[in-house]
Amino acid sequence: MNSHLGEAQRQSKLKQAVSQANINATELREMKMEVPSIEKQKEIVERLKYMRSKVDKIRKEFNQKSNLIENLPKSVLAEAFKGNLIDFKSVNH
Repeated sequence: MNSHLGEAQRQSKLKQAVSQANINATELREMKMEVPSIEKQKEIVERLKYMRSKVDKIRKEFNQKSNLIENLPKSVLAEAFKGNLIDFKSVNH
C-alpha cells in the first residue's frame, strides 16, 4: 500500500469527511497490490528468520539476567547470615 501504485490508488479514492480521509472497504478490496518476486519474498523470509533468532537470543539473555537480579537480594542475605560478606579477621585487627 505504500508503493507508488498503492499511493496513487489511495489518492484517487480518498474522500474527505469531517477533515478525515476515508476509503471504504469495497474500494480497498478493489485496489491492486504490488507483490514482490518469489526471490525477494524468500530474501525477506530469511532476514526475518535471522532477526527472530537475534530477538530470541536477546530475550533469553534478558530473562537470565532478570532472574539473576531477582535472586540477588536473596543470595546476598544468605551470604550475610553466613557471615561471608565481611572478613572479620581484618575488622578485629
